[in-house]
Amino acid sequence: MDSAGGSFLVVDAIKDVLSSVKNTERHAEMTKILSPFMERSDGADLSYDDFMKEY
Repeated sequence: MDSAGGSFLVVDAIKDVLSSVKNTERHAEMTKILSPFMERSDGADLSYDDFMKEY
C-alpha cells in the first residue's frame, strides 16, 4: 500500500523496473515474462491487492 492507504498498481512497479533496463533485447525478454502480471483478466491494471490475491 502507498502512504495514502491505497493500493499502488503492480503495473507501475513493473514499468519502473523495465524503464531502467538499457539493453533493448533484455527489455523485450523481461516484458514478455512480466506481461501476464500487468493486467487482470478483465483488462484493467492489476493493483497490489489483486496481485496478492492472485499470486
